[in-house]
Amino acid sequence: ARYNFMHTMRALTKRSVLFVPGFGPLLWAFEFLFLTRNFAKDEMMIKRASEGYKDYPFPIQICIFCEGTRFTEAKYERGVQYAKEKGLKELKHHLIPRTKGFAIIAQYCKLNGTNIYISRL
Repeated sequence: ARYNFMHTMRALTKRSVLFVPGFGPLLWAFEFLFLTRNFAKDEMMIKRASEGYKDYPFPIQICIFCEGTRFTEAKYERGVQYAKEKGLKELKHHLIPRTKGFAIIAQYCKLNGTNIYISRL
């Protein structure tokens, strides 16, 4: 069966987008997730949404738009230390990506029998 793209797409967005007139309420109506950068709160919201998605009669697409951060020496040094502790490759010109949000979504999608497809632009 074919499904309308917007009907099946969800995305993780910043909570501040919710307050953009017209656009924010539209995304809310499409059940997008609005994150606060507080992992404890965001984790619970992602878990609740994932539980709800498993009951949908159609497949759901979850889009994650990675965003950059300002590069500072302090952040870089923390990243190098983290890479050493975890046995990861040390990056010379980039920060280590944070993957907690994706890991939570992947865990719940796996539990719910949902496939995960990763693509890059």
